[in-house]
Amino acid sequence: SIPAALLRVVPAQIAGPYNAWRMILNNVGSLIATSVASIISPALLFAIAIICQLVVGVSFFRFKGFRKQSV
Repeated sequence: SIPAALLRVVPAQIAGPYNAWRMILNNVGSLIATSVASIISPALLFAIAIICQLVVGVSFFRFKGFRKQSV
């Protein structure tokens, strides 16, 4: 669903390079996250994940969830 949604936001002329950079940044983020996750304790990692999920959920409802959706 992400590539289909990107076609609505990103112009077709730059969709290829944009998607390539998006994937590079995603892979680098995964590499860093794996390195950090191997150092900290599982309980701390779980706590960080819970906090991140709460921040994302609250942000979604604050900025998208309660607004009227235009069709």
